[in-house]
Amino acid sequence: MNKREYRRFTAEQKIEILREADQPGVTVSEVCRRHGLSPSVLYRWRAVAQGDSAVALKRNAQRTPRKEMPTRDKRGIE
Repeated sequence: MNKREYRRFTAEQKIEILREADQPGVTVSEVCRRHGLSPSVLYRWRAVAQGDSAVALKRNAQRTPRKEMPTRDKRGIE
């Protein structure tokens, strides 16, 4: 997977991965490696899920990657 490709998980998949990470004796790193995630993504999902459960995760799944930001000309900064 290159830098521009993003994996999409359904809300149900996210919830299942979060449940898997909450099992006793299982580490977040282990779960993330198994699913090809960064631990920060799992922690973000967890924070979102604590806010409004699956509804928030579904809303989050519809986000699209940001376009590249145009570079600023340093001469314009004063």
